Amino acid sequence: KLVAFYTEREREDRALRRKMLIASKKRLLAVHAMFVKNIAYKTPVPSLDELKRRIVTAIQNATPEMLENTWREIEFRLDVLRATKGSHVQIH
Repeated sequence: KLVAFYTEREREDRALRRKMLIASKKRLLAVHAMFVKNIAYKTPVPSLDELKRRIVTAIQNATPEMLENTWREIEFRLDVLRATKGSHVQIH
């Protein structure tokens, strides 16, 4: 049975990478969900079918450029997280 031994620094790096990956996925999903919500609920929704139609339309209207910009923002925030070794930072 092989046992891997990690230094404290390696354990911290692995934990930070795990945190960053989880945070980046959550952020991307949150931004996309906000985009869909803003379109779907722009005006009152008369029926469930209309809400479904609006959600599908909003998802179809998300351009690759929008997703690339969102990913670029996430990468920037991950760089900040790496530079601060995972400490809390507010970016405005």
